[in-house]
Amino acid sequence: MVKYFVRYVCVYGLLLVLSNCAKNEIPMTSPVGEETQIPSPEPTPEVPKAPIYEVYFTVNTFPNYNSDLSDDWIIIHDEQGKLLEYRPFESGDQLLFERDSDSLPEFFTVSRLQYSFNETSKYFEINTSCKTAQKSELNLGSNYVSNIEPLTKTGDFDITINNIPVPPGKASPIKDIVSTKIGRLGGVSSGSAINGLSKLIKTTAKYEKVEDYIVTILDGNDNLRYYNFQNALSQDITVDYSNAFQNFDTYLNVYLPTYSSYNMNIAGFEDGQVFDQNGGYWLHNIISVIDDEIKTAPLIIGYLDKFKRYRTQFNISMADYNYYISQYGDPLLEIVIPEKPNMTITDQSIENFRFQIDIDFLSAGQRWEYKEGAFETNDYSQTRWSIEVPYGYEQYIGEIPDEILEKYPTININKLQFKQTSLNLPMAQSEYFSSQGITIYNQ
Repeated sequence: MVKYFVRYVCVYGLLLVLSNCAKNEIPMTSPVGEETQIPSPEPTPEVPKAPIYEVYFTVNTFPNYNSDLSDDWIIIHDEQGKLLEYRPFESGDQLLFERDSDSLPEFFTVSRLQYSFNETSKYFEINTSCKTAQKSELNLGSNYVSNIEPLTKTGDFDITINNIPVPPGKASPIKDIVSTKIGRLGGVSSGSAINGLSKLIKTTAKYEKVEDYIVTILDGNDNLRYYNFQNALSQDITVDYSNAFQNFDTYLNVYLPTYSSYNMNIAGFEDGQVFDQNGGYWLHNIISVIDDEIKTAPLIIGYLDKFKRYRTQFNISMADYNYYISQYGDPLLEIVIPEKPNMTITDQSIENFRFQIDIDFLSAGQRWEYKEGAFETNDYSQTRWSIEVPYGYEQYIGEIPDEILEKYPTININKLQFKQTSLNLPMAQSEYFSSQGITIYNQ
């Protein structure tokens, strides 16, 4: 028994000594100035960011844009002339030009190149617009569908006008027009004069649903007058000029400089009637090379209170420049033909055209041109490049891509010669459309 007790005491004592030694043991530390090195984790490979593409320019071609006998291209350069991209297109195509959203150009230059041809000739036409804004669209042709029903001709009637003053030796007035809301009416006229007074008979077409007519006459005394009548039954009409014809409600006098030619058209539109190029009541129309007997000074334009909406178009060419003005909406209050501005060209190149001029303008368009060959020998070729530039913008035009130049070896880019500058001039805007401009020819 004593023997077991002694063993127990010895074992217990040994355990107690070992326990005290463990409590007094100094922990291990790193040397002063050193830190424990913890291995860094392996870096996670960075996944490339997928580019986000955005459309920055759109070209819409509508069915009435005819490309059957032409090759058509769109070419885009940045503002420094660097080529961005180019594509061919055909009628009905929609072109969407896209780039990474991080590199979208704010402004760029768009050129439309068209090559057309026939049996005797080839034509290259390039039209360039500078400083085209991001998200712009170019519409070629139109998706407009006219809701105007075609009118059916139902017969003819005669208008006889007696006692019209005419110039000496003339049987008819200087100018006469019969029109309705659908435009000018054709027909056959005959006149005879006695003692400076004419009897004019005009055979006029009658159309279904058309009852209102206006006749305007510029007589031999340079008076512009009108006659408005209804004729639902298409009956022949006889009137006396001095009694039936009245003065216009408003006259506008236009003083003409020495000119080569001019054209003028005034038409009134009913409320709700769609504007178009040929419709409306024609109140006056002159093509000077045809109407060479018109010598009124000043030129007379007449407006009627009957109409609130007008088409007024005027274009005149002088020896070395041209002026035009066009307005759809209110009648024009005045037409003043400007003198030729003073212009100095410091660089005639396509790539870097520069000029100075002494009038204000909104935008400028330059044209270069080259012709060679002849129709008779079936080798006539014409190359023309027109560039539109906003006011204050310095153009930098890039080169035509090599693929296009190689495809059309007869395009004469390097032979182009500067021809003219056209300026879009400031003008008070009407409710619908207003524009005026001047073109200066390179002499």
